[in-house]
Amino acid sequence: MNMHARHRIMILAVIAPLLCGFAPNPAVGTIRAIDPVARVLIMEDGTIYALRPDFTPGDFKAGDRVLVTWGMSHGKLAVDHIIACSVQPSCPP
Repeated sequence: MNMHARHRIMILAVIAPLLCGFAPNPAVGTIRAIDPVARVLIMEDGTIYALRPDFTPGDFKAGDRVLVTWGMSHGKLAVDHIIACSVQPSCPP
């Protein structure tokens, strides 16, 4: 494979997720509620995120400040990962 073909593939690998809406987006906030039956995470600002079927709330609870990475799935905001700000020093205040 020549250099130009590799370069095009690398550019496509970076741009494709952005065009398809699969790039994770970060959001920091406080959890208002986690509803495991409805499979949703509700933040204090009213934002509602859909949870994957394999997601387990673990130690997260209402009042926790978290960093959520999300993407779009079937027209809804869908959680990719949740990290407690107590263990993620890069969470903004």
